[in-house]
Order: sequence, then structure tokens, then C-alpha cells
Amino acid sequence: KQKTAYEIPKRDWSSDVCSSDLEECDLIYTLVSTPSLPDGSYDVSSVWDVVKDFSNITSKKYFVVGCTVNPGDCEEFKKQLPKNVKVFYNPEFIAQGTIINDLRNADMVLLGYDSEIGSDNPVISDIRKLYTKIQTSRAIVCAMSTTAAEITKIAINCFLTTKISYANMLGDVLTMA
Repeated sequence: KQKTAYEIPKRDWSSDVCSSDLEECDLIYTLVSTPSLPDGSYDVSSVWDVVKDFSNITSKKYFVVGCTVNPGDCEEFKKQLPKNVKVFYNPEFIAQGTIINDLRNADMVLLGYDSEIGSDNPVISDIRKLYTKIQTSRAIVCAMSTTAAEITKIAINCFLTTKISYANMLGDVLTMA
């Protein structure tokens, strides 16, 4: 019987991953910090640490990368994972200090997957169900290729940053008037 996140006993947050925990779950999210580097790329070393934990997994698993990564990173993760581990990309859109509120009230959910997985894969349906369980409003789920989702996430981040910068500059002009 497949267990879902809300059926598995709650655990404390930990950076330690036990192989028994990995074996118990079919769908595994990684939500780690990926800070920006001086060149504008993201430091995904924490994601690589999680990928290493999957090296000995023998059963079929779905690995969902939930943090911001560079375009092409999910493809690189896939190359290092056992063939039975399928990679999905489902980045969060959160502001510092408001993660729960932002996840529960998301306007949009990005979901990237390989063409070999196919859009009719039950895991995509499971991820959609997960969001309907935690969200207070109905978010638009945009499913696309993994690389397209990685690029879309960065494009949205750039757009939001531009909007904030514009509002700040407009505020500065108005205070001078």
C-alpha cells in the first residue's frame, strides 16, 4: 500500500536522512537552501548532498526538487541517481519568514517532469492532491518539462524582483516631490 505524507507519522525536521525513511516513502521532497552566488547562479551543493543519500536506493522513488536551482540542474541530478528514481521539479514561491502562508496561498504551482514520465503519471496527480490538501485557495498548476520549469522559476523571480525595485524607486521619487 502506498503511504502518503499525511499518513506517515510526523517526524522532527532533520538534516539526517535514514535509508529506512527513504524506503518508507515513494514521493520524497527536498527543500534545502540554495543561496545565490556572486555570479548570479545558485549554490546547489545541499541538493547534491541529498542526491548522494539516494545512491543505494533500489525501489522505485520519486524525487521532487522543491528549491530554486539553475537550468539543467535537475537533468544533472537525474544522471547521478539510480534509474529507478524519477526526478520532478516543484519549486516553492515563498518570502523569507512566510513559508507556511505562502505555500497555503500560492497563486501558481510549477511542476517540471521528464517527457519519459508523461503528464498522465499518477505522481503528478499525487502532487496536485497534496496541494489541494494544504492550500486554502486553488492554485493554478503549470506542468511542463523540467528545464522549462527551472527557467520559468528564475524568470518569475526576476519579474518579482523588478516589480519590487520599481515600487521602491517610485517611492523614493514620491518622497522627493
